[in-house]
Amino acid sequence: MRGGAGCAAARVAGQRIPAIENLSATQDQFDAIDLSNNDVQKLESVTVLRRLKMLLFANNKLSRVADGVGASFPALQYLVLTNNDFAKLSDLDPLASLASLRALALTDNAVTKLAGYRSYVLHLLPALRSLDFQKVKPQVRAAHRRAACRRRCLLYTSPSPRDGLL
Repeated sequence: MRGGAGCAAARVAGQRIPAIENLSATQDQFDAIDLSNNDVQKLESVTVLRRLKMLLFANNKLSRVADGVGASFPALQYLVLTNNDFAKLSDLDPLASLASLRALALTDNAVTKLAGYRSYVLHLLPALRSLDFQKVKPQVRAAHRRAACRRRCLLYTSPSPRDGLL
């Protein structure tokens, strides 16, 4: 399948695939892979796809991301994870290894309703230009960075039971 502007794309949507397997069969020939409308539960890859720039995982059952996923997708810029099962902010931590990521969509996941969600993600992925299909403006990025810093400072300065102050 050919995408726009000479982009090679593979569409494996709606096949009820339960896990990502055999991505090495693509022989790293695609810029985009659409795995939407399947039953995938974990974002992972055992092969390195250096060419891949876009992954679409809308409407799956994703709730986990493999540690170090960035090593498998070093050029990934666009990741769509809408309508999946991400529920905790910590579920998103492995995404920090995606250094090239510029756009991330997590709409219709429970995690997006949590307090501090946007700040957390923008701190986790400082190079993001778009989050949930909304442009990240520089002043918004700076405000989220300051908020994340304040939260970290509170964590480190809050007395603990071991201090004998509580």
